[in-house]
Amino acid sequence: MLIPPIEVLLNHDQEGNLKPGRREKFLKKGVSEETLTRWEQEAREIIQECNENRTKLKERGIARSDLTVGEQLSEGYITLEDLV
Repeated sequence: MLIPPIEVLLNHDQEGNLKPGRREKFLKKGVSEETLTRWEQEAREIIQECNENRTKLKERGIARSDLTVGEQLSEGYITLEDLV
């Protein structure tokens, strides 16, 4: 995965912490503090995985190449799992 899921992007900052106001909003909706902490940890893991995948692409020189995503897929440089 190269891009975090939309729910991570909307609710968390780049470090995986809940954005200001989101924690209070979720607490008012009845979400427990433990659940919020778990969500933050999961967001951190997802963001870390995305960053690692981007780094792998850069290290292989693909990110700087003139190949389109379709060409990268057809040449075997990346897989669909890299994009999801």
